[in-house]
Amino acid sequence: MRTIHSMTLFLNERLAALIHAVEAHFIHTSIENIMKNNLNLDFIHHKDLPRVVELIVEATNITFDDSNSAIPIIALISKLLVQQRIDFIPGGSIRKTENGNTIGKLVFTSFFAASDPNQPTFLIYELVSIPFQHGSTRVRLAQMPAFIGIDPKTLQFVRWSTAEASS
Repeated sequence: MRTIHSMTLFLNERLAALIHAVEAHFIHTSIENIMKNNLNLDFIHHKDLPRVVELIVEATNITFDDSNSAIPIIALISKLLVQQRIDFIPGGSIRKTENGNTIGKLVFTSFFAASDPNQPTFLIYELVSIPFQHGSTRVRLAQMPAFIGIDPKTLQFVRWSTAEASS
């Protein structure tokens, strides 16, 4: 009976170590990807995901029809990420926890693009300057914008140069 008890304690300890290693691996991988500008939410613990999804959906005022979607909602929300920052906040003193000593905290800040239903919808066109006949000479227009966007409701338009479009 003692052997079974000691084996159970040993296995419980090993399982806890494995879980800690797997969770640490996800955090390390997530941090490396964020530093490479591969934005992700992989650092969020699986138990916290439902609450995080709820907060993001509420803050961005978006809705998902997940009834027949093959893509997980967290993957869809990750597509809305536009910037992330990781900051280390040092603690005043070393704190002992069940997972070891804590010297500070990592703070992940994520920025999401949210749609605005009141924002006008522009139809975007790339302009290509093609020579045409004007009288007896061939003419090609110069100093044209690279792209234009037209709002069909208000007939407003915006234009971009090649440099503006690439930034």
